[in-house]
Amino acid sequence: ELKASYLSTERIDADKTRLLNEFAQHLDLGSDFPADYTVVDADVVNAYALPGGPIVVYSGIIRRMDHWEELAGLLAHERTHVLRHHSTRSLFRNASVLLKRNLVLGDASSAVNIFAQQGQQLHQLAYSRDLELEADREGLQLLVKNHINPQGMISLLEKLKKESGGSVFPEFLSTHPMPDNRMSALRKLVDELPEKLPNSALDSIWMKLKNPSTIPSPSTSSGGGGEY
Repeated sequence: ELKASYLSTERIDADKTRLLNEFAQHLDLGSDFPADYTVVDADVVNAYALPGGPIVVYSGIIRRMDHWEELAGLLAHERTHVLRHHSTRSLFRNASVLLKRNLVLGDASSAVNIFAQQGQQLHQLAYSRDLELEADREGLQLLVKNHINPQGMISLLEKLKKESGGSVFPEFLSTHPMPDNRMSALRKLVDELPEKLPNSALDSIWMKLKNPSTIPSPSTSSGGGGEY
């Protein structure tokens, strides 16, 4: 319900959403929650996780990436937020005072409305430093499990941090605080991990995500127009 409510005002890129889900299908990012990825067509440098599994990625952050390992790192990080209930915990933390007041007064309907209103702001929730470090650490382990070079996660964060010195501050950094000690901890974790091999399947899907002109039109796709 939160996903439908929030995305109702966004422009979804159906082709890239299909490709992103295909990309994610080649990864083992945990099975506790259904995998559900959506690409929003907007020059916003952000991605966020909703309670229960949905992950929203803006096309703006994909355009900043140069390698598919960066995308894999982003998905592993966001997926950890889902698996560890970070979005749900942050949602209740922000709404706790109003929720407690309405529940004590027995006004259940107002409590539901408060939860829904907070849900509309999930893309702006800033995780605590501990939750971010947990998403980094366990996201890296997900990448290692998938035989993917975790350096991609660092290169993406460094790229966004560098861009934050310009006129446009990446929204991803405001919702995912990145102090220098977090980056140092991330580099230390990566330095201790072995180099991973390339993945031709992910590379092929990545090229289509980065180059929309290579995506077949519905009329020429062997899968039929219904998938688009």
